[in-house]
Amino acid sequence: MKKTIILLLVCLLNTGIICAEQYKMAGPYKVVARDGQYRNTKGGSERDMKKALELAEAGNYKEAMIIIDAYATTLDRLDGHDAPLCAIQCYDLVRAMTLVCQKGAANKQQQDRFNGMIKRALLTMIQKFDADSPYANGNWGAIVNRLRMACAICMKDSVLYKTSIDYHLHANDNGSLPMYISETGQCQETGRDQGHVQLGLEALAQICEMAWSQGDDLWGALDNRLLKGFEYTARYNLGYDVPFETWTDCTGLYCEWTEPGQMGRGKLWPIYERAYNHYVKIKGLKMPFTEKIIKGRKPKVKEYSKLHQVFTYPAPKGAPLKNDYDVFIRPRSSNEWTKIDTYMAKVNAPIVKGKHKVTEVSYAFFDFTGDVFVKVVCKNKKYQSARIRPDYRGVIANMQNDSTVQFLLFQPENVSVEFDGDITNNLHIFTSKPPVSVDDARKQAKSEGRKFVYYAPGFYTNDTLHIGSNTTVYLAGGSYFTGTFAIEDASNVSFLGRGIARPPRGYEGCHVHRSQNVVIDGMILNTCPVGESRNVSLHDVRCISFPSWGDGLNVFASSDVYYDRVFCRTSDDCTTAYATRKGFNGSVRNVKMWNSTLWADVAHPIFIGIHGNSEVGDSIIGLRYENIDILCQSEPQVDYQGCMAINCGDNNYVKDVVFDNIRIENIHQGCILHVKVGYNQKYCTAPGKGVENITFRNIRYYGSDPYLSIINGYNELRKVKNIVFDGLKINGRKIHDNMECKPRWYSTADMVPMFIGNHVEGVVFR
Repeated sequence: MKKTIILLLVCLLNTGIICAEQYKMAGPYKVVARDGQYRNTKGGSERDMKKALELAEAGNYKEAMIIIDAYATTLDRLDGHDAPLCAIQCYDLVRAMTLVCQKGAANKQQQDRFNGMIKRALLTMIQKFDADSPYANGNWGAIVNRLRMACAICMKDSVLYKTSIDYHLHANDNGSLPMYISETGQCQETGRDQGHVQLGLEALAQICEMAWSQGDDLWGALDNRLLKGFEYTARYNLGYDVPFETWTDCTGLYCEWTEPGQMGRGKLWPIYERAYNHYVKIKGLKMPFTEKIIKGRKPKVKEYSKLHQVFTYPAPKGAPLKNDYDVFIRPRSSNEWTKIDTYMAKVNAPIVKGKHKVTEVSYAFFDFTGDVFVKVVCKNKKYQSARIRPDYRGVIANMQNDSTVQFLLFQPENVSVEFDGDITNNLHIFTSKPPVSVDDARKQAKSEGRKFVYYAPGFYTNDTLHIGSNTTVYLAGGSYFTGTFAIEDASNVSFLGRGIARPPRGYEGCHVHRSQNVVIDGMILNTCPVGESRNVSLHDVRCISFPSWGDGLNVFASSDVYYDRVFCRTSDDCTTAYATRKGFNGSVRNVKMWNSTLWADVAHPIFIGIHGNSEVGDSIIGLRYENIDILCQSEPQVDYQGCMAINCGDNNYVKDVVFDNIRIENIHQGCILHVKVGYNQKYCTAPGKGVENITFRNIRYYGSDPYLSIINGYNELRKVKNIVFDGLKINGRKIHDNMECKPRWYSTADMVPMFIGNHVEGVVFR
């Protein structure tokens, strides 16, 4: 009897008389985004669209159409800087509709509604991406083109389909096949990390599969180039060595990877079967490493543990610690937590009534490979919420209880852990990939004929330590210095390790004066100015300045200065570009900062141009700031406000400055930008000569209403010229000259808001 009842229930389920619980949509959403104002739509839209595809693939076309039709009716646009990445979930939705249509389970009205949504929401994003490319890593172009081909097949648009094939084979973008995979199988993102590589390969394989269904063989393109990409990636992620060459990608932005990326290595995505089935089962080719993955070969335990490691550095006795938080870490390959030390640093709270208020914050640091879990326990207070900033990094804070938060890092990040919005008692966590070992550094120095100086873990009270030419200095993790490392009148200097140099207020952890060919990598400092020097690189340097009026990373009269992946929190300017100043003489040329985080408790995150030699007139030319998160600005003086500030004085001429992909999370007191030629008699002896060719590209502001931004010249001979805004967004709203919501009698600047004063020409909002 029991067996009969079970069989009856099964039959009823199969016939649809009894249905499983219907899926409850999170959406549909009018706007879908992964960042910005509408970033809360990311998770829900992904679940909805993935579910639609799952239902369609299972033959539940009616249930799938409920989701599909809801989005066809509602979805209006894809928004945010990461709008092209919304192609990931939208591809699922389009493929679901294609399957439904192929089975004749959608009527003409439904098809028309869906095609209308494709045209207004998806193709507009694709067209914008095409117009802006190349600018991104290759997985962006691959997933956008995958969506393009899916849309073409769904709408039966032969022109769009041919465009997709042409893009795949010939586009000048990192996402095209020849731009993404080299003849060796190395991929454009191999040096980045393994997750993004596999995402790009998956998209390219799905493009090939769709084309194959239409009678076109893209699998065999460029002598089976895609096979080579899968094999190379499978080989590396199984724990084997692979050849690697640094190449110049088509954007010129992603050319500095010197080895395969360790992040995500051994974390195998379910992408290999599709390529294996075609190349091996259909074409009879060999894919030995892919076959190992298909047959269940995983990295050995020993290999896997190497992929997921943490490296900690116990604090020496005497170092200033802080006990507000307990910090624990564990790699994905382990269940054991390791406690790490937390240090103390003093910072400025935002100025109130002209007075500085000094507070103490905490910071901790470690290195890791693979993935790492972090647990933070608040020892003195209880909280309701936690936030991990920068928001753009997408680190999710999981509150375990009212005193504990846990989160996962997939790659090294510099983050601020903030409970209940408190930024004056927060915890900074600095992480990096493991540094070069002391033995390797010593060997390298010897091979280059350099002197090698090693400081073991410990507490040092030196006043000033001079580093001469042809010297490598290595500060071991667990070393703490209260003195200054002075690189003066020197050349060919490397300053490496994981040490801390934080002398008292008024003294610099490190400075570079009248030197050339200097590399500083991995230190935690209070400040590091560069004066009258050339070819100086700072990588993975973290600065928390002393209060009050402590700058971070100043440039004086120098050229070819590069900052990569720096973190800077200051009680004055985070980073500056000045000409003649403090005994350093000359102009500034070619300063670049990218992949960094800036936090100005007082003054400016980025400040350019106010100081120079007014008698001769200096130049500040060729500056670039790219992929930067600005966490805060607080400056009550109206004349000194601006997260991105160019205050041109002292007969300086400022030209060719690019701000690209800058994300501003909040402004306590201040404005987004301030560009002017002025005469500040407190600091200058003459007005500036002029400002010209300034580009603000993909600037995003996410905070409360900012103060008025300002662009202003000085007179007819000292103007501000040629200011281009391309992709400026204020809380998700794009500001451009043709925006529909702007009253016709308004200027575009009014929508920021921004004041454009006299002696300004050539301001454009695209």
